[in-house]
Amino acid sequence: MSTSLTDFKLLSFDVFGTLIDWEAGLHAALIASPLISQLPAGHELKDRKRVNELIADYTGRIESENPRLLHHVVLAQTFKELCKDFNIEAKDIQELDHDAEIFGASAASYPVFPDTVEALKRLKKHYRLVPLTNSSQAEMASLISSSFQSFEFDAVYTAADIGSYKPDLRNFEYLFDHVQEEFGVGKSQILHVAQR
Repeated sequence: MSTSLTDFKLLSFDVFGTLIDWEAGLHAALIASPLISQLPAGHELKDRKRVNELIADYTGRIESENPRLLHHVVLAQTFKELCKDFNIEAKDIQELDHDAEIFGASAASYPVFPDTVEALKRLKKHYRLVPLTNSSQAEMASLISSSFQSFEFDAVYTAADIGSYKPDLRNFEYLFDHVQEEFGVGKSQILHVAQR
């Protein structure tokens, strides 16, 4: 039995990496930090590819150890651990906390890919659209009002709502239960869109 795109009623999305250019956003936020910007040009933490690999490793570990931490806290903790592991010293704990807090809040300003908003507008004519993201409602509200140009999703489900991070199956079970309850859309009518 083959499936056609017209068989689906709802598209769920990973946000960071699929709709949002998280690699560019993470790298820009990290090198903008006064603690990181002072490092020499060839330093490992200024290399975009290496930074994204490191941050994925750190955040993945922190999320699995602390699945109820909010995403901005995970990023702030990641920043502190990077500084510690790379022997980057702040003047004092306040400077480290300040830079970590700014890095943690940076996700709300990551850019969408250039074709994201127009593609979402076209897809909205045919499907319900629901992000399933490893962030919080506050981060998503900020992204929606700025980067997504106030685009209206049908619903937004976040790790903060669910209490776990993807790829935990609980996140997808939450999606299945809620879209069935809210929109009458069954599991077989959902197409999850993700880039890895």
